[in-house]
Amino acid sequence: MKIGFWKASIVVGVTASLLACDTSSRDARVRSDAPTGDIHQQAKAIASRDTREGVKESTPAGPIDEAAAKKEAKEDANVAKVEDAPMPSTSRRGLVRKTGEHTALVLIPKVEAKLGKGDAVSIERHTSSYKPADMDALDASYKALIGESIVFEGMDGEVCRGKVVSLAVHAQATAHYSNRLDWDGDSGMPDARRHTDEEVASAIYDMAADVGTSLVALTDAKPSDCEGAAWGHHEDVRIVQYQIKAYDAPEQFDEELAAFKKLPGYLAMQKEWTSRRGGKGPWYEAHDRQSLKGYRIDGGSMRYTLIQAAASPDDCESFEGEFWALYLHTDEALVLLSDGKQPGSIGELRAATDSDEDGMVELIMDEEILSSDGAKTPKHRVDFMMETPNFDCAC
Repeated sequence: MKIGFWKASIVVGVTASLLACDTSSRDARVRSDAPTGDIHQQAKAIASRDTREGVKESTPAGPIDEAAAKKEAKEDANVAKVEDAPMPSTSRRGLVRKTGEHTALVLIPKVEAKLGKGDAVSIERHTSSYKPADMDALDASYKALIGESIVFEGMDGEVCRGKVVSLAVHAQATAHYSNRLDWDGDSGMPDARRHTDEEVASAIYDMAADVGTSLVALTDAKPSDCEGAAWGHHEDVRIVQYQIKAYDAPEQFDEELAAFKKLPGYLAMQKEWTSRRGGKGPWYEAHDRQSLKGYRIDGGSMRYTLIQAAASPDDCESFEGEFWALYLHTDEALVLLSDGKQPGSIGELRAATDSDEDGMVELIMDEEILSSDGAKTPKHRVDFMMETPNFDCAC
């Protein structure tokens, strides 16, 4: 495949940046049971989940490639028609992405970029774009989503609704600063020029390929009508909306904070801060005294507390740390529902719900959906994870 000069400059810039800085999007990721890998592996992972997660209690079906689809059709002359197909279980719950004209439900957080076809369309210059999905590479359940209604939810409940008009592959990546300068014609080179939005959209799509590419359902809900939407679901899915209250001061969740500070992961962070770095006070106050957050989460008869602590430096040499915990309040005691040693990194809390009727809260974060089975051994799970490949320097 021929690559024009402007695309070649992207490859050179990213290669150079890899030698100069760490390009990983996160140093520590949350433990995840979310499907990853190629389209076939994702489909199998999704299909193996509880049937309780399926809309209309159907067996979930994932994307398959065109060759496999044709082979299956030949083997079975009674392949179901699209209009008779059940909805895919992936429409039960997903995060939200937006284009210039559409609010979109993420169906599968990571798919192969080749599932998109045609030219890339710009969403935000330098960061995101999308391509129409190859409908021939999707099974009947995904095609049956067209025309279905999706409900988009926020912190306080329903924000907007929209009908699915098409499926697409959304791409998101963080480009190296040298690439951004080149795209805008600010590289200082004699032949520098401002590249078109279409050219940059194509470059972003290539950068995001297979890591930051996800299958989404585009709806007719305008982004301007859906401000604050964090996640969405098919209208047939019954949910319990949890109420969230951010605590104003640590004194308001002192009991939970005391338990939090006894967890092995927290103690390891504190030891690193005081013994090896010579720090004083709680490690999360290393750079900012506003780096401790507490949330009360209520739904039905259940009450939870989420605590997040972080030390985020402005440079690469300073102390850095992050730790969080989720507790369930019972009549007898606080019950830890997350990993007390290495829970990983999570983003900002955007909403809380129970969308699978198991009686346990699901936390909607910026890039993840977390849940817990309430097991005696504290262990949360990540049901859904987005990822944005980062080619820029960390410092």
